Amino acid sequence: MKIIVSHPFGNPNVYQATLAFYESALLSKYHTCLFAPLGSRHRSFPALRNAPMEIHPGREVLRLILNNLPISSLNGRRQSCVDWVACGVDLAVAKCLNREIDAVYCYEDSAFHTFQAAEHCGVRKFYELPIGYQDEAKAIANEELLRDEGLGDFLSCLHESREKVDRKRCEVLSADHIVCPSTYCYSTLMKHVDVPGRVSVLPYGCDCSNSPRLWSADDLLGPLKLLFVGRLDPRKGIHYLFQALEKFPPGCFILTLAGRWVPGYREWLLKRYRVEFTDLGQVDGHQTVDLMRRSHLLVFPSLFEGFGLVLLEAMACGVPILASERTGAPDIIRDKREGFLVRAAHSDDIAVVLGHALDERKELAEMGINARRKAMSMSWSAYRSRLVGLVENDVKGTQ
Repeated sequence: MKIIVSHPFGNPNVYQATLAFYESALLSKYHTCLFAPLGSRHRSFPALRNAPMEIHPGREVLRLILNNLPISSLNGRRQSCVDWVACGVDLAVAKCLNREIDAVYCYEDSAFHTFQAAEHCGVRKFYELPIGYQDEAKAIANEELLRDEGLGDFLSCLHESREKVDRKRCEVLSADHIVCPSTYCYSTLMKHVDVPGRVSVLPYGCDCSNSPRLWSADDLLGPLKLLFVGRLDPRKGIHYLFQALEKFPPGCFILTLAGRWVPGYREWLLKRYRVEFTDLGQVDGHQTVDLMRRSHLLVFPSLFEGFGLVLLEAMACGVPILASERTGAPDIIRDKREGFLVRAAHSDDIAVVLGHALDERKELAEMGINARRKAMSMSWSAYRSRLVGLVENDVKGTQ
């Protein structure tokens, strides 16, 4: 069996999926824009350095140059520039397909042309939906607008072009097998689309090689240390976290935020809430692990998600999590002793959990141990094995 994997930019779950097929001798080619450019560690994954790979750097190199322009209308970070790069890789992969390939494994918003070519060549089409379906994203965003119109500028799903929306819908409808990383992601798709192909739920894994947090008597004293890691925008539910924190006296918590802000959202928060926080900006993987091991609780009250790798990463560090039900948390936390689940968009729920964590510090250490144990049962190795089994069984079943 020969499989092509395609993703324009690459990320941990993409690299792990590619590695799954590479180590099983199924990978024909991995297509992407850049991989370890000029021998750097950026966009790299050591286990794939010798894997068969096709790089399409042209559009992405230009986009990265445009990132440095001060003129916002030309800046490479614009979504239209990102989409242009993704389309370029999609077109390049489509030209490479032939009847010797058994399957393509593609991702949302970069599979349209590839799937058209695959259909012509009789190639099986796998499609990973890494985040909930777009129609549900818009429904949730519109609910937020009803609460506060000022959020409109920061909700990117409301500003996507009709062409892009239609393209993503065509991808879903033409896929032979869709893979969702969480039950929530699956539910958003089934709610809005009569999917003609198969749909499977396959949660991601995590790296458990880092040593876990060491809890001590000092953790019972002083403020509770909260950490959020991820893109800083309304979709992550950060304003509901701020609403919850305002219910407590100053000094109860130390909140640290790590990630890139959506322009304007930070200022929007500061105008509405008097919550003190430390803003670290983007941090690398090693810094993230260190931050987690120095925190008491990872907070992730997302309004709309696919999975949230940071959840398992924190648990692997021996740190309990507070997460909404619109993430992969319900697929991970099957025992209340492993973490806290709250309803999305409910600051009162968050406040109740924070109050409990503040009063019952000793429970957090035990939860951290249980969280670590659960994370170890969801290793990347186990994920790769499940993914290969899913794809092999599917392709064999259609032959």
